[in-house]
Amino acid sequence: MGMWLVLVLFCISRADFTVLPMGVMGGVDDSDLSGYAVASTSLPGHYVMCDAGTLFAGISKVLSSHTASLVLGGVDDELQFLRENIHAYLISHAHLDHVAGLAINSVDDSKKPIIALNSTLQNIANHIFNWQVWPDFGPKGLGTYDYWEVSSYIPISIPSTPLTVLGFPVYHSYPYLSTTFLICDEEENCVLYFGDLGPDSIENKKVLSQNGNNTDLARQVWTKVAPKVLEKRLHAIFMESSYADGVADDKLFGHLTPKWLMEELRALSEEILKLDPTATGALQNINVVVTHVKPVARENIREKVKEQLAAQNIFGINFIFPEQGNAFLVGSHTYSPYPTSPSLSWWVITLIAFVSLLFLTTLVFAYLLYRRQNKQQVVDYYDE
Repeated sequence: MGMWLVLVLFCISRADFTVLPMGVMGGVDDSDLSGYAVASTSLPGHYVMCDAGTLFAGISKVLSSHTASLVLGGVDDELQFLRENIHAYLISHAHLDHVAGLAINSVDDSKKPIIALNSTLQNIANHIFNWQVWPDFGPKGLGTYDYWEVSSYIPISIPSTPLTVLGFPVYHSYPYLSTTFLICDEEENCVLYFGDLGPDSIENKKVLSQNGNNTDLARQVWTKVAPKVLEKRLHAIFMESSYADGVADDKLFGHLTPKWLMEELRALSEEILKLDPTATGALQNINVVVTHVKPVARENIREKVKEQLAAQNIFGINFIFPEQGNAFLVGSHTYSPYPTSPSLSWWVITLIAFVSLLFLTTLVFAYLLYRRQNKQQVVDYYDE
């Protein structure tokens, strides 16, 4: 047990963010849809949700794992975690696989903000919290949620956390927007979370054909975060790969495959090299969390995506395939699954941690006292 606690503290000391995957898939199983709780390791247990396709089932998964006691800060109840440990929602877009958990659990939730693009907030207000599809839990109705419009220029402080967030519009499938969130701690360490994303080159062709503009919205995100990569301040990128390679471009419906995911990361590399032409290995070991894989009956699409990304991984990226309920830690080019522990209550683990710390302190004090006495004996010997 003592060694387990040392392992936990060691892993946390090397990381800046704790991630709880509440849901990791892109469809079919409505108990495992997109949703990731992110917290700074400087203030454990204070989370912001990145999308909320699944909530309650994901919290239950975490609670049932051995990681629950420390990851959740002593909470042993799903509703308590929902009310007390989630302090805001970052919603990339209002498709059901990203907001179903938010809507269903709103009845039991506590007051907090939903942070999103104005278009996403309007979709939530007009089509979900509208008294017809679901009761209005927004600011003009029951008031559980406030609507905060995210900015790409002015960071928003997330309540009760040391985190801030910027939001950048990207195309899911033109003209429908999704969002990329840049979440940073007080030391400017960050994670980048993409909701659903269509390949920039495909979506730009649609834009050009309809209004003659070339937006390159995803490229603008890469331009923004390239300095963070060079500073080793970007600790993880959450990106989707809904399908395996082989799906025709006109059947992607605003999603990525391994080929297109790598194209986006190549665009990031190009922006980095514009800043520093010598930084050819800047993406080596950077964490990319692969999200939103869509299950297909009788086919293991996730394994195909893994194999295809591994075969195309020219940058040496650390691709992470999260499992629902299994917490993990990310730092600067570091990743570790959250250490598992015996199923003990929070208070028992706290007591063991305190006793272990007291024991170690006593050992150090006894050693220092021994050294001091031994040194004094040596001095006395020579004085004689």
